[in-house]
Amino acid sequence: MPTYRNDSGLRRVISGNGDAATLVFDPGESKPASFYIPGGLGLTLISSEPPVASPVLAAKTLTDETFDIPYSGRIVVSVIGVSGATAYFADDTEGVAVPDGGAYVLSGAWYEIGKVRVEGTADIVVERMC
Repeated sequence: MPTYRNDSGLRRVISGNGDAATLVFDPGESKPASFYIPGGLGLTLISSEPPVASPVLAAKTLTDETFDIPYSGRIVVSVIGVSGATAYFADDTEGVAVPDGGAYVLSGAWYEIGKVRVEGTADIVVERMC
């Protein structure tokens, strides 16, 4: 598992996704983490071996189709417009127009989103949240 050290001088509390543990780092403390911890949280990565799973659950281009999102407790879905895209989440009947080259980002619990349907063409990226 990657090992991190708290060099910030402040106590850091990091919560894992889903059933991953919550870690508390006191100033100067080092410990391994069994889940991905994004940069910018005041921790220094001191060993990356062995790596943990990528936070990206899926990345693909959709054209007039529905994609069932792989399960993860909380997710972030980014929809990047390619050609006349409208995105629908879960069973919503009102779509969100995504301009070509523009993006729309939605985050929340997987059970609230679950799937994305695209009319037109868009790239999607689904990430697990920590």
